[in-house]
Amino acid sequence: MKSGRSCLLLALLTGILIISAGCMAVDPPASTQNKDLAGTPLLTPEMALVMNQMQDSQNKGANWVFSYIISGDSGDKTRFYESRGCVEILDGRMRTLIDASKEPRREYLLGEYEKVDEKQRAMIRSAELVLEEYDDNAVVSETTLRRFNEELSLMKSAFDEFFQATSDKVLKQPESHTKEFVIVSLMTRQEEMIGSFGDAPDFIPPDYSE
Repeated sequence: MKSGRSCLLLALLTGILIISAGCMAVDPPASTQNKDLAGTPLLTPEMALVMNQMQDSQNKGANWVFSYIISGDSGDKTRFYESRGCVEILDGRMRTLIDASKEPRREYLLGEYEKVDEKQRAMIRSAELVLEEYDDNAVVSETTLRRFNEELSLMKSAFDEFFQATSDKVLKQPESHTKEFVIVSLMTRQEEMIGSFGDAPDFIPPDYSE
């Protein structure tokens, strides 16, 4: 009687699991199907050079801002704007290099670079406020200086995160649940469900003879 019961349960559960597998199993995302992702270099040597030059120019520009409000030397202010000009040139070069890249590398790199550009432009705006306030009042408020320091710190972190996001030189494929994984999981669940009936009372079919 137990064997009959087990067969009945097994057939029922198998049917349920097959239906569930059809509903739950999905094709991997398009990004995981694209074989071009594997082994795709992220940063070319020229891109890495441009990013390093950009970061160096930004750091020098920030130093010229601090130097200007300490010394009042107009040459320091001029050198800040020269550094800013270098950044604009490097920004254009970086965007050209990214645009010349093939997908999916182009989309990924552009997304990571935009994060850096957002922070560096915020730092430039806050630096200009420092210079303007100094020119108008011969002194800079604590609030303005604090904001400049915060934006500078955020920009440096953005550069660090950019290099970290591209340091592996290979765009890794995101993990996904494939159909095989779903089916294996369902088979495991099936075994657990069947095991849970181990101590159940025997199934007694109804008697329709009367």
